[in-house]
Amino acid sequence: MASCSTTQKSQKPASDPFNFTPIESCNGEISKPELLNGREARKLGGYPEELRIEGVEGLVITAFQVGIEGNVNSVTTVISPDKRLTNISERVIKAYEFEVGTCDSTTVAFSGSARSTYRLSR
Repeated sequence: MASCSTTQKSQKPASDPFNFTPIESCNGEISKPELLNGREARKLGGYPEELRIEGVEGLVITAFQVGIEGNVNSVTTVISPDKRLTNISERVIKAYEFEVGTCDSTTVAFSGSARSTYRLSR
């Protein structure tokens, strides 16, 4: 039986794996949101046996917003090879909780994105 894994990957430094940018213009010092519950939220992203059997794998890219209370307000899938992988990725993103981001010490909303790679080991 093939095993599988999901990973969160980014081409940005580890300090900003979500490519966060303030939703409103910010000319001051920016403190980006920080993920508080990544390990717990990712547990919701298990790879269903049905998808393993079918050999479904690929990259899912989601865009989302973190509100001024640190919660995820919206999630939109940009790229996905399969609706079922979309559902898994969106469920994980919606479960994320963040330390709020700021601009000049004022709490602001941020937009971000996440890359989830679903790959079957051979």
